[in-house]
Amino acid sequence: MKKYEKPMMALALAFSTVMVLIGWYTLVKSDWNWMVSILVLVSTALAAGAAWAFSSRFLHGVAGCMLGVAFLTPTEFGLVPMIVGFVLFALLVSLRLFNELENGGQR
Repeated sequence: MKKYEKPMMALALAFSTVMVLIGWYTLVKSDWNWMVSILVLVSTALAAGAAWAFSSRFLHGVAGCMLGVAFLTPTEFGLVPMIVGFVLFALLVSLRLFNELENGGQR
């Protein structure tokens, strides 16, 4: 199961990137509303944090930043991105938990 961690982290990073791009599109479409711009800037910083965590192979960092991006990025899709982000978060964390329990606490 350890071989699935890196592809799942890449999927979470891709999800974060797509969500930030949708957030920037929403910001432009909302005529640069100041509330939307704050959320998009925070989401962009979280996506950068996810990229950093991915490069240092920190699964919980990728999962946490991806969940923050999913919850904070304003989109026109309603709750769907939040639900997808939470499901990806649960899959990532449970995959790491399964891997640690399978190996007796060793990574």
